[in-house]
Amino acid sequence: MKNLFKLVFLFFVLFFITGCTSKITSENIEPIFTSDKKFPYSIEVKTFGGKDKNILGIQEVSNENLLKAVSSTIKKSQLFQNVVTNDSNITLELFIVRVGQPVAGGTMTVNVEIAWALKKEEKIIWKKSIITSSTKTISEVANAYNRIIEASIFATQLNIKQGLLEISKLEL
Repeated sequence: MKNLFKLVFLFFVLFFITGCTSKITSENIEPIFTSDKKFPYSIEVKTFGGKDKNILGIQEVSNENLLKAVSSTIKKSQLFQNVVTNDSNITLELFIVRVGQPVAGGTMTVNVEIAWALKKEEKIIWKKSIITSSTKTISEVANAYNRIIEASIFATQLNIKQGLLEISKLEL
């Protein structure tokens, strides 16, 4: 009976320390973005450089999640006429340069750098490297792993929003 009590106590301590594990998904990195600009073109989105996890096993931003989030944001905002997988007028290429995540700390800052390139007829018409950051503290998110993930999610949302805002200012 005493061992069972210890086991149950250990389970609750571990659950309290680790909490629920956050995950980076295409849905939670998708920002709220609106634009008055509506381009009369189809666009194809391509992503490169993403990883599911870093060498320490901490989740990062995958190509698939970034592709889905950016495509969905463009569709919802109607920035472009539609998002297609081929035969597009415009191609948006996104290269995840880095997702700088800390290993430990009470306050965790994540930096996300994505290189954005817009092509029309295979010629680059606009390019920019965008770096965004997000910081989460122990008072906001108790679990260290979740702090890293939540900061990664918010920094990626900011990057997508900033990139699309920049594109919306272009004359295509």
